[in-house]
Amino acid sequence: MKGNQNAKKDISEEDLEKLKSDISNAFYETAEEFPVIALTEDNYNKYFPRGEMKTLIENVKIGENQLKKLKEKNREELTGSIIETLKNPMVIIEKRRDEEKR
Repeated sequence: MKGNQNAKKDISEEDLEKLKSDISNAFYETAEEFPVIALTEDNYNKYFPRGEMKTLIENVKIGENQLKKLKEKNREELTGSIIETLKNPMVIIEKRRDEEKR
């Protein structure tokens, strides 16, 4: 293996700002309105059968207590965005397993 693949690469402030702008623009251009999905027990069972949702990476567990918290904090309007984000994320950031051991 040549060189340190984990070494930080220097980037100019100007290039960093351009990268930030490009990423921000890409997110803005692909943004969509999230679906409105009522926070009900029926919808919970529909989207999270057995309290889980299959995602691109793994099954995510969403307990009924999470729905209770959304209701308690008056965040029920986020139900659609939570479901859509889990089903169809714009970005997946994954940590390499060998890095976790360090």
